[in-house]
Amino acid sequence: MTGERPGGMAVNIGNTRIALGVYREQTLVHSFRLSSRQERTEDEIRALLDGVLSPFSDVVDGGWAALSSVVPARTNTFIRLLRDWTGTEPLVVTGENVPGLTIDVPEPAMVGSDRIVNAVAAAEISRLPCIVVDLGTATNIEVVGEGPRYLGGIIAPGIVTAAEALFQGTARLGAVELNRPDRVIGKTTRECLQSGVVLGAVAQIDGLVAAIRKELGSTAGVIGTGGLAAVLGPESKTIRKVVPELTLEGLRIVAERSPIRPRRR
Repeated sequence: MTGERPGGMAVNIGNTRIALGVYREQTLVHSFRLSSRQERTEDEIRALLDGVLSPFSDVVDGGWAALSSVVPARTNTFIRLLRDWTGTEPLVVTGENVPGLTIDVPEPAMVGSDRIVNAVAAAEISRLPCIVVDLGTATNIEVVGEGPRYLGGIIAPGIVTAAEALFQGTARLGAVELNRPDRVIGKTTRECLQSGVVLGAVAQIDGLVAAIRKELGSTAGVIGTGGLAAVLGPESKTIRKVVPELTLEGLRIVAERSPIRPRRR
């Protein structure tokens, strides 16, 4: 498929945000995000995005379309929108239709498509084995072995999810910004919360990575991605590379390995 079209569109529907990316050949030329928690009709989403996409009609029209989604209620809406924007049939990624990656788990269809495309992208940019730490609504950790082979991973509460639960469950604790405190031992309630939430999350990441490396018997490299990777990545002793748009990159790679399917009229 490579070279047949000037580019295409990648969409990742997460529990909190919807990420969309426009590619010209292999370069991400524009990305934008919507809240996936806010209720919008299909017409509202179309009206909102038509103007955003119009400057890129030369690469979107007739290009590939790839979609990963962990929110089934929104999947069909974006399938229809991608059909209309690109004029091609979107590739909806599952654990059973990803070329070039062996899903080495008992039920490949049950693996989140965002986790799969992260593994695909990581295998392209890193030596193997490698570990992906995706810091979003949940903290997802993926392990990719030689082959490449998706070996499985870890799902833990995300830092924002954990913080929100703490703030809601304790009447005297108010929400604070998720920044690194100046010291581990907090002198104020704000510092105590930041130390517990931010440094606690970093300790969790580094501890889990250490356990994975021990199980693998390898000092696997670690890639950070997701909305909070820019905050937690620099604090981690194990995350050596942060790739904010790793999921969109994985969608692009999967799309390029699959044939463009013209829209059914």
